[in-house]
Amino acid sequence: MHLSARTSAAATALALATLTATACAPSTAGPGASGDAATGTVRVWLFREVDNAPKEKAVQQAVAAFTAAHKGVKVTVDYIPVDTRAERIKAAFNDPASAPT
Repeated sequence: MHLSARTSAAATALALATLTATACAPSTAGPGASGDAATGTVRVWLFREVDNAPKEKAVQQAVAAFTAAHKGVKVTVDYIPVDTRAERIKAAFNDPASAPT
């Protein structure tokens, strides 16, 4: 299935908006915690398409906006070939060390 650049960009924006909402979720830290001290790496897995350039451009813009708004958070994006997606995702659930890097 081939998605248009517009559809791909919209799907990517939705995925990154979900990440933003997740990153802003309330902390489960104890009562001594204050502020938003979330740091670390957010890993995003997207399917590689035949013409991946429009998706990559939209993702780069969304990642730049996300990292600008969330200091101390790094975002890595892995493009997974469609023909191996089922095996890779299943493996990632069974063994996080086998997740795409």
